Amino acid sequence: MAAPKRLTAAEAAIGMRAAYDGALDVLRNPKSPPTSKASASNSMLKIVEMVQKGDPEDKEPCEMSWDEMQATIKALQNRQAEIEGSAMDDTETWDDADVLE
Repeated sequence: MAAPKRLTAAEAAIGMRAAYDGALDVLRNPKSPPTSKASASNSMLKIVEMVQKGDPEDKEPCEMSWDEMQATIKALQNRQAEIEGSAMDDTETWDDADVLE
């Protein structure tokens, strides 16, 4: 059996955004049952964890060669550009009051 295809950063960002939007819809809906809200809250926490998790191959800067440092800087710049490209537009906002209604 072939190994599953690894998602590109853009594909992962689209999937996380869809999961985020779906979970937020459940949390904002006053008719959602408590179990659904609990599941959506759990999903939101997992999304945050995935976004904040570092690469297991990351090295501390003091452990990197010059070339590794330059490659890491470039990779981080590319990741920032991908994230900014999939970020919420200026018309979208969210605050705790929206979720806790």
